[in-house]
Amino acid sequence: MPVVETKRPDIRALRGLHLFHFATSNCSQRVRLVLEEKGLRWTGHHVDLAKFENASADFVALNPRGVVPVLVHDGVTIVESIDIILYLEELFPEPRLTPCDAGDRRYLDDSLERSAEIQASLKLLMHEFLFKPFRRMNPQQLDRYRAATRQPSLIAFMEDFSSPGGFGRDRILGAIEDMENVMEALEVRLSSRSWLSGDGHGLADIAWIVNLHRFGLMAFPMRRYRRLNQWISRMRNRPAYRRAVRNFDSGKLRSLFRAYTALRLARGTSIRSYLD
Repeated sequence: MPVVETKRPDIRALRGLHLFHFATSNCSQRVRLVLEEKGLRWTGHHVDLAKFENASADFVALNPRGVVPVLVHDGVTIVESIDIILYLEELFPEPRLTPCDAGDRRYLDDSLERSAEIQASLKLLMHEFLFKPFRRMNPQQLDRYRAATRQPSLIAFMEDFSSPGGFGRDRILGAIEDMENVMEALEVRLSSRSWLSGDGHGLADIAWIVNLHRFGLMAFPMRRYRRLNQWISRMRNRPAYRRAVRNFDSGKLRSLFRAYTALRLARGTSIRSYLD
């Protein structure tokens, strides 16, 4: 369990459940979904990634990795969304979100690991097809980001993203292939189970819905994934999804995403153009 020993006395003094998160971060959505499904009381602390507040000295003192979400429970700091949701499941076991069947439990473990591994590909695609108009940095902004962010991997990513050539076609195609392989595997899983977690809704479903939510925003063609589309509809109809995802969605941001996606569709450079 990645527990961070924070140097901030204000964090160590916190009692109850506190979530440091960003409204539209898929990893933050994942943790909020578990909190809401379990009916837990929690206090939110919004970290504005659009303003790079995750690179601030205060936040890096909380999480040296400079990423959200971060859960603080009675002064104990836990990072990484998959580890956080497993922590919540262990400490607050009702309602149960892990399957009883041994085979389904093995699938859950593998599925959670895979959902964490795929984050790099998903992050690349989100920045390319959703965030590009307002997340790319000029040289001066990159200099400030380098000075504020001590994580070499985050700096390298933003340098690649903001470079004239961007990520390059091969890297984008590789990320799309990763996601297509995932969706095909999820479609197969749903041919024999009602939910990804097994016979009941659980952590595997929560781990993946927040990733696939992004593909709807990118206008990724998903018509051939019949079972997966039906599962997405059921997930979106859950009250916890409304509270954890929809209630945090920004209408302004959705409009920006739609406009940029429409522009790239018109120009023939959308994510669909990479699938032809």
